[in-house]
Amino acid sequence: MLQGVFWVIVCYYVVHTLADAGTKGIYTAIHTAIHIAIHTEIHAAIIRNTTHLCTPLDPTPSAPQHTHTLPPPPKHPLPTHSMYHDLAHKTLALGITTGLTIGSFFYLCAPYVIHAFTNDPLTAAALPPRLWGLVCFFQVVNGATFVYDGLLYALQAFAYVRNLMVLGTVCMFVPVLVVLLRVDGTLFAVWGAKGALNVWRCGAAALRVHWGEL
Repeated sequence: MLQGVFWVIVCYYVVHTLADAGTKGIYTAIHTAIHIAIHTEIHAAIIRNTTHLCTPLDPTPSAPQHTHTLPPPPKHPLPTHSMYHDLAHKTLALGITTGLTIGSFFYLCAPYVIHAFTNDPLTAAALPPRLWGLVCFFQVVNGATFVYDGLLYALQAFAYVRNLMVLGTVCMFVPVLVVLLRVDGTLFAVWGAKGALNVWRCGAAALRVHWGEL
């Protein structure tokens, strides 16, 4: 019974990771199409409005060709690189602190946390201290990874997110999962592969956020 549940979980994580990468790719394509369509429509609306405004003011036949634009609105100062990196450092510190706090709580209160989710002794036995310690440790990595996800979305770097997810799935998640399944055919293999993928995501996102082009 537990063996069947284990393989169901393995299949779920593989499908979930692949679907996540594919979804980000589809989202990138849709976002690009909508972005182009919106800007095209805004440009057309501006041309129409300025044409209607200039027609009563210029009775010459060539009035539609003379675009009398209105004064531009006042410009607000755009965020600078230093402001962005300051925000990135603060949110990253908050994410790591949150992950460390949650991971420490899970580790120190393991019996109570596990009991809050299940009363089945067989299920609890499937979470040995080694596996539970791995899950708690990766909460720190997860905290940093999710912060970087938000920063990449703020930069609208959807194509970059798609590429790092596809590469991470093919080059990190699947190989690590295959190796760990041969060494240790338990949930440790699944969580180890998932943790390796998040380490990849965190590192690749850090390169883009801190050293990439903004």
